[in-house]
Amino acid sequence: MKLKRVLTMILAASMAIGLVGCGGSSSEKTPESVAGKEIQSGDKIKISLWHVWPEGNGGTAESFKKTLVEMEEKFPEVDFVIDAVADSGDAYKTKIKTAIAGGEAPDIFYSWGGGFSKAFVDAGKVMCLDDYMDEETKAKIIEGTTNNFIYDGKLYGLPTRVNIGLLYCNKSMFEEAGLELPATYDELMNAINVFKDKGITPMCVGAKDTWTAAMYLNALTMREAGTDYVNQVVNGKATIDTPEIKKSVELYQGMIDAGAFTEGAIAISKDESQAVFLAGGMPMYYNGSWLCANIFDSPIKDDIVALNFPVVEGGKGDPNEFLGGADQTFMINSEAKNPEKVVEVYKFMCESFSKNVFTSGAGLPTWKSEVDTSTIENQLLVDAYNLYQNCTGLSLWWDTALTSEKATTHLETVTETFMKTITPDEFIEKHKTFLQ
Repeated sequence: MKLKRVLTMILAASMAIGLVGCGGSSSEKTPESVAGKEIQSGDKIKISLWHVWPEGNGGTAESFKKTLVEMEEKFPEVDFVIDAVADSGDAYKTKIKTAIAGGEAPDIFYSWGGGFSKAFVDAGKVMCLDDYMDEETKAKIIEGTTNNFIYDGKLYGLPTRVNIGLLYCNKSMFEEAGLELPATYDELMNAINVFKDKGITPMCVGAKDTWTAAMYLNALTMREAGTDYVNQVVNGKATIDTPEIKKSVELYQGMIDAGAFTEGAIAISKDESQAVFLAGGMPMYYNGSWLCANIFDSPIKDDIVALNFPVVEGGKGDPNEFLGGADQTFMINSEAKNPEKVVEVYKFMCESFSKNVFTSGAGLPTWKSEVDTSTIENQLLVDAYNLYQNCTGLSLWWDTALTSEKATTHLETVTETFMKTITPDEFIEKHKTFLQ
């Protein structure tokens, strides 16, 4: 108990940012919706839930809206108190950290696996699910998709969808340039040079949101060193100081030298840069499979092909390895009352949401279900799903896999690398100070 109190104090100190004003939200909260209070309205049990998809906020929002309707139909005895934050970036992260530190978290809350939720788990704020995982539930979940929610051998979250990194290519722009779609790094560099010579910015990135720039570097590291080794590095079990990882940073800066990205990209946001790509202004964009929904609603939806990141000849990575994984989850407050009912609702929600995001074309599933892919209108997502079926390994994006403080340092170092104010050797040395 003493250790938990200390951890809670540390967590609270590190999250000392006010909950009020943490970003727009669509809220139906009441003071009674906070977990830890066993409140019933008439014959109904009240369960509070926070998520990040307000109505009208894209394909995922529609999928979750459908899931909420199914939950209300399945559990008429439950009064759901829902709070939806307008984005899944820093506003929500600040809000959930502050709420957990202050003992004001809801019964069920959206979160990320890997390093992001480790502080919550270490502080005893999240319910362990091991005692609630019957064989029937385990059999429904696609193998390996719970890995990022296991801490010290115990399960704290169930998966909702898999996200993988994909190189989105505008095939019409490639055809006009007389180019084949790139399968190797050398072919990618050739395409960059050809488009650059034509006055076209080859690749989309909004490096003001550093994680978008980090994805390119993380992918090259995966290609050079392989997912198994990269995962060991991120977990502090292997050295980052290897020829392969140094080579990946050199290749990354080689893309920058060739003019792969917009000049001044460090001052451009993800949304600003992405808008140009979705309007047909750039031929290539490496981003997550969640982008399939945005592309489907854009004028270029019939022009886009999804590929895995090009292989590096001589690299140790397998061609069918992907950057990404099942990184998004919901977790249950360890102080939630009516835990049996909360867990029952929670398991139904995760399974239903996984199916709905896939059938609506908003994501890849983590739960097994009989889905006829011919009924899915978003063919780009079906193509991504088919690519994922051949997956031989996954390496989660570093800013999610690492704990919050380490992730921040990693992204700061990526920014320096992107701006070329540090060398590949310095990139490695900086990472050695906090990875090992």
